[in-house]
Formats: sequence, C-alpha cells, structure tokens
Amino acid sequence: MAFQFVARYGSNKNVDIKLLSVNTKPRWNNDSVNKVKIGLNLIKYIECDNERDKWWKGPKAFSSGKDFAANLSAFYDGNKNTMGAGVGVKNADPNIQVVMGGLAKPDVNYLKEMIEWCRINRGYHKDGSINLCWDVINYHYYTGDDSSPTGGEYGRGKAPELSNAQKIAREFVSVSKQYAKNMPVWITETGYDVNQGSPLKAIPIGNKSAEQTQADWILRTVLLHLRNGVDRVFLYQTYDYNAELVGKFSSSGLLNSNRTRKPAADFLVQVNKLMGDYQFDKVLTDSSSAAIVETYKQGAKKIYILTKPTDDGSVLSYELSLPKDKRAVIYNPVSGADGMTSKSVLVTNGKLIVPVSETPIFILPMK
Repeated sequence: MAFQFVARYGSNKNVDIKLLSVNTKPRWNNDSVNKVKIGLNLIKYIECDNERDKWWKGPKAFSSGKDFAANLSAFYDGNKNTMGAGVGVKNADPNIQVVMGGLAKPDVNYLKEMIEWCRINRGYHKDGSINLCWDVINYHYYTGDDSSPTGGEYGRGKAPELSNAQKIAREFVSVSKQYAKNMPVWITETGYDVNQGSPLKAIPIGNKSAEQTQADWILRTVLLHLRNGVDRVFLYQTYDYNAELVGKFSSSGLLNSNRTRKPAADFLVQVNKLMGDYQFDKVLTDSSSAAIVETYKQGAKKIYILTKPTDDGSVLSYELSLPKDKRAVIYNPVSGADGMTSKSVLVTNGKLIVPVSETPIFILPMK
C-alpha cells in the first residue's frame, strides 16, 4: 500500500507501471473509473503509522522499539530490497522523506532501541553511519505532569519552560547528532486545552483569559523547541474537537468552531508576518537569568525576543545591550489582529530598558 501511494503521489515519474494497480470498479452510477497515475508530485513526506508505543491499549497494540524499526525497514525500502518488487516507499520515490511515527511517550531510549535494531539488522553505510530506515525523528509531548507520558495528572498544563520540554528536546537532538548524522527532529503533537475541566488546560493568569494564556504558552512552546534544535513544531490541533468536552485534546484548537482565530492563532500569524523568513541565531542569557533573551537573523537583520519564563503574571525590567544602534522598534503580540502593535523608541548610550512579561516581545534594532 505504501509503495502504491508514493508511486502515485510522489515525485518519481519513472516507476515501473506494471507494479501499480488500482480498483477500476465504479463505486456508484456514473462514478469515474480510477486510473493508474505516476509521479503527481503532491507529497514530500510520509509518516509510518502513529504512536506505535501505545501502552494504554495493551500488549497486542504496543510495539517495542525493535518491533517498530523492523516495521519501518519494510516500509522504507522493503527491508533493504529483500521483499521483492513493489515494496518500500524509497523504491517508489527515492526523494520521499520517511517520518517515523510520533512517539506518544517521548522516551529517547525507545529511539535508541530502534537505532540498535538497525545497526544489527541493516548494518552500516560506507561512511560508517548506521543504515537507518527513517529520515525524520518524531515525538509528541504535552506539558502537564511529567510523571504521565501524555501529561495531565498535574491538573493543568504547565508553561513550557517549567516542564520537561527542554530536557526532552535536547535528548532527542543529542541522539540525532550522536547516531543519526543530525537527522531532523520534529515534535508533531503539542498544545493546550482551554476548557477548564481538562487536565491539560491553559489557565487564566491575572487579567488574562485561558485563551490568552494558551496563546502565550503556544508561542513560547514553539520558541523553546526551536532554540533547542528541534526543526519543526506541529501544534495539536487546527480546530477544536469539541470545546465543551472536559477531556484532553478536545479544546486545544487554534481556531474557534466558526473558523475565526483564537489568540494563539493570532500570535502565530503575527510572528510569521514579522519574521517568517528569520532563522534562529542564539540564546544570549543563561539559566540564572530571570528572562530568556534570544536572537533570530535574516541576513544582516536581527530580531531580539525577550520572554519571562514563568506562569504567575509577573513582569520584570530588563536592560538590553544594543551598542551599535540608535533606536529600536518594539513589537508586542496582540489578540484579535493580523499584526503586532509596534512602538519606535530611542536607544540611550547603547542600552534599552524594556518591561518583559510572560508574553514574548520582539525588538528590531535600527541604525
């Protein structure tokens, strides 16, 4: 099935058509008959299953790391082309990128078990690297009580910096560097509910509603993972499943039921508008600092992002060093708008004193 799917929707136009088949039986009167098609170039990535470490469904549903690696080996290239023609997505399109199914429990030892299976059963490439059967490392993490793999026993969500999110991200990135030639690392599920009955809820803080806190925490979640080497962050999810339900994940959408944006979506739209082409540069503060200060760059341009990594509504005054700049523009994310508010300020003696809160602020220096 995977070979057939990728042969049709991938980029390779040279697949042997004799290996492909479709069901040509009409499904209803006047239904158009399906035809074999090749290389439509509509997909670049394909994920092999999802949460194969599903311990909550018992041993028949749970796959160990070595079990999943064996499955991926067949999915990837027909277990190194030992399973005959027409098996393995790489044999349908060598350019397709295989994303391992996201781990429900972000346990780096599970990933190491997968890698060890590949070392034993698939061997090494000529350059000495292990012949792995996926192209992207993938895990899920929700910032509730970290004693629970999917969070929530804490009774509410946590601000990302107060959870294990950074520790987990660094572990996966480290394994990628050590064993997988810096393979991209993705987190493809993370987020917060707003229904106050959910154990993964964002909470009202001070004069902020739960939705406004959700916006703060989601933006900070994205920034946290990017500065720790994670390549992509996927938020769960676009729409609420049912905002009235108290269970996990039912009210975690970025959009309301009428498809209007929640504040979290406003923030993401605004950040993309301001600095969508910028790349992470570096963190300027250490763990002893009361604020996180980081920079993103686009060519010669630089943006500073300042965040107070707490969840109590507090604000601090921070002195930012801008020795080469005369002025700066301060941008603040805001709910209900397409763009951030902005204010141009003077830099005095190379210093800019700004209030830093739990909503990140963005500072663009100007000569």
